[in-house]
Amino acid sequence: MGKIFNKEGISESEYQVIYNMFYNRIYRRAFYIIQDNFLAQDATQDTFLTGFVNLESVKNKDRMGEWLTTIVTRKAIDIIRKQRAWNGVPTKNEYLEIATDTTIMTIENIVENKLLSEELMNQLSGLRDNHREILILKYIHGLKDKEISKQLRIKEGTVKSKIFRAKKALRTKVVKHYITL
Repeated sequence: MGKIFNKEGISESEYQVIYNMFYNRIYRRAFYIIQDNFLAQDATQDTFLTGFVNLESVKNKDRMGEWLTTIVTRKAIDIIRKQRAWNGVPTKNEYLEIATDTTIMTIENIVENKLLSEELMNQLSGLRDNHREILILKYIHGLKDKEISKQLRIKEGTVKSKIFRAKKALRTKVVKHYITL
């Protein structure tokens, strides 16, 4: 593990014990949230790297499992948010849906969703800055109203009304666009 982790005199073998002790728990939590083996492994590794670098911040060593579980939960949620933003199409977990045969997406559906998403992004780019910002935070980054409130430093009620007005503006813009076609 190298010298980077030896901050408080913890040996490499002690790090290995921590890793072995909590690996299954951390991986299972990541997989439960992400539902993808490779991404769950990434979240697990990132969790241990973050945990080992910040090990001195653990006040109660008996609660290390809960601390690592909190880290992996946040990392898994971040991965999901990044995946949704990267794909450009807000979806549920498509792999899980296919595996359970509840919905099988055809190529036509995927292309249609992608085109619809691109058109919405085009229309979104034509909105005023404050409308565009609030919709991006809400629907692309997946932030909750409370998180948006903190980030923009406005009241939660104001966030809700701004989202309402921004959605109304986007709806009007989309309707005008399709009427003129």
